[in-house]
Amino acid sequence: MARLINCFSYVHGHKEAQEIVTDLNQMKSKKSQNFYIEYNKTQDYSKNDSYLIKGKVTNEDWEELNLESDFMMI
Repeated sequence: MARLINCFSYVHGHKEAQEIVTDLNQMKSKKSQNFYIEYNKTQDYSKNDSYLIKGKVTNEDWEELNLESDFMMI
């Protein structure tokens, strides 16, 4: 089994975060896990807050999707 890279990125706006998660999940390989938005129970979703997108990807997906430009490794 391939070693997965834990990664995250902050995005402003709920709609934008949802679009990014949808796009990444469509482009990643089956070996990587789905990206998701980690919700904060105290966050006010009616405002244009930052949203944390997390995922676990293969090294190949990390490079192929050019995630290092927007994501940080955990």
